[in-house]
Amino acid sequence: MQAIASNVVLRLFGNVDAPRKDNRRHRLSDIITIVLLAVMRRMALNLLKRDQSVKVGLGSKRLKAGRNDRYLLQLLTQGLDAI
Repeated sequence: MQAIASNVVLRLFGNVDAPRKDNRRHRLSDIITIVLLAVMRRMALNLLKRDQSVKVGLGSKRLKAGRNDRYLLQLLTQGLDAI
């Protein structure tokens, strides 16, 4: 009996679980966003590790960059003069 009911539902509504193109596009966009954020985090961590202006740990450098706009600008522009 249940097999007949599920067959009727499939014929009326189609396969509800089938992925649609919209969903695949959104999933791909989500994956790209996650990868880009991971790359940006890695770049920020590398900038903090390269900074020699203060002799504190990475956590303190992150806090300082979050509170002090001049220090953040210094971090972001420290490699530009080499270009």
